[in-house]
Amino acid sequence: MVQGSNQFRLTYSDGILIFYLFSLAHSSVDILYHGEEFGHCAKPIHVWLLLSYVSLVGLRIPHYLRQYCADPTGMNAESASAASLWSGVAKVCLMGVWFALLPFFIIWTVVGSFWLYEVLEETPSCLPTGTDGKFIVFWQVLCYLWIVIYCSCVGIALVLKHRQQRAETDLQLIQDDDTRSRWGNFTTTSFGLGPMAPLLGLSAKEISALPMQSLDPAQCQDQECSICISTFQEGDAIRRLPTCGHSFHKGCIDLWLLRQNKCPLCKGDVVSKAASGDSAFAIV
Repeated sequence: MVQGSNQFRLTYSDGILIFYLFSLAHSSVDILYHGEEFGHCAKPIHVWLLLSYVSLVGLRIPHYLRQYCADPTGMNAESASAASLWSGVAKVCLMGVWFALLPFFIIWTVVGSFWLYEVLEETPSCLPTGTDGKFIVFWQVLCYLWIVIYCSCVGIALVLKHRQQRAETDLQLIQDDDTRSRWGNFTTTSFGLGPMAPLLGLSAKEISALPMQSLDPAQCQDQECSICISTFQEGDAIRRLPTCGHSFHKGCIDLWLLRQNKCPLCKGDVVSKAASGDSAFAIV
């Protein structure tokens, strides 16, 4: 099937989903035609299997919604608007998966482990038709594997979100009239402080604690800021780095230090690692 210039191709992810749907259909038919036979089971393991399949299918829905609206290029205005709407729906579904469906699936998988043990011990003959006990054990192992994968993804996403918020806060605190007059307004994306960028610089609090310097008119003629390549003028806000003594415009060096804890000239640490270790650990 071809849509625009993109050709639909099956992937490993699609194969997993097809397997889930096939298992769900098989379990549903089994309960429909053999439901009465499961009445003597120690635990309703067939119901556990059914809801387990449904949960895993639900966990995959946001992935396909985001994939559907991932590339709006080449769309007309109406299609782009629809893609934007579906992108919002995908975000809502993703939040529902993370904070509702995933906790339910974790609890349900643990419950299923105890149920399976009781069924195999007390009523092994009441396993779903055509389903071997080893398959259900394998399915449980697979469920726990997916739990680890999804929990890891949620953890990584939350860490990246925290990094993004910290970067945005620091950038807003650093920007002032002097910074904007020299470099304009910055966002974390345009400045390279997105969530995937390593936060190797200083925090806004650490930068604001660095000493300021006032220069005499005679000194201004002999010194320049190596970042903007401009000589210092009387009244400029000058920041002097404590370890090496090099001076720069405040609006220049503050933005630099958000990205790295190095002097632009000598490449020495602006703040010693021992002094900034706790703060750097908190940022990462």
